Amino acid sequence: MKQKPVEDVITFDDIYSIGPLLNLHEREGQEARIEWMRHVMSNEFGGFDDMVINTTIAYDQLFNTKTIRMDLRHTGEIPSEKFKIIYESKKHFHHGRKREVTRRVASFCRNRSYT
Repeated sequence: MKQKPVEDVITFDDIYSIGPLLNLHEREGQEARIEWMRHVMSNEFGGFDDMVINTTIAYDQLFNTKTIRMDLRHTGEIPSEKFKIIYESKKHFHHGRKREVTRRVASFCRNRSYT
């Protein structure tokens, strides 16, 4: 049986349903897209970094009490009005590059007691 030739797959870590796409195959087009993303998608601190919210810890600290407790399995279980409070508190945000955010969140979780 003849083996098919291996083909390369190129992936792009971006959302192409928004933003400029003109000349993405050229450096000028890529730079224009990055500048557009910085202008439109930047956070309130002016940065264009990844942001992570540890919703499990945030929900626990903001809403769980000694008599009422809800253990979350995923963010989708949080009612929208409570998620809005978590988002507006900004206390549980972790900003930075993806690798740094992951490291900081993992460190935070290791040092946090859930008892």
